[in-house]
Amino acid sequence: MQLYIIISLFVITVIIRLIALKVSRKNEKALIKEGAIEYGQKTTKLIVVVHTLAYFAFFAQGVINATATENFFDGVFYVGIAIYLFSIASLIVVIRSLHRFWTVKIYVSPNHVMVKNFLFKYIKHPNYYFNIIPEIIALAIINKAWMSLTIILPIYVILLFVRIKQEEKALLDLRK
Repeated sequence: MQLYIIISLFVITVIIRLIALKVSRKNEKALIKEGAIEYGQKTTKLIVVVHTLAYFAFFAQGVINATATENFFDGVFYVGIAIYLFSIASLIVVIRSLHRFWTVKIYVSPNHVMVKNFLFKYIKHPNYYFNIIPEIIALAIINKAWMSLTIILPIYVILLFVRIKQEEKALLDLRK
């Protein structure tokens, strides 16, 4: 039973990301039509690779741990679920806030409008701090994938640091 739940969580996680990617792709096409310029293509590719590897590493460890542990669904598991639900709720809020400007890539359109709602007014890059990083940590907690987390998280944080710098430069270029 534990194994089926872990596999189901993996499938749900992938479906959620595929839906987000579909939204992103639709927005990308519209932005490109407007003449948007893409920034940080190499970093985006690396982030996609690391994010995908994280999913598979965490869930592979989850499968191993769920089959080797009698009581896999302890308090730690439920803390991970809570953090994961927070991260997905944050993703939804960010997508709704950025609306047509939300993509997994960095695009700046000549018609770009700076979003200044409450979330973006007080927090720079909420998608990274409230969705991406918590999601990575949550999936590791859920699957008790401590070894994978210690390898993947530092790499991911470095990539996000580079990505944030690229976004800030792109937005500065927009303001000029």
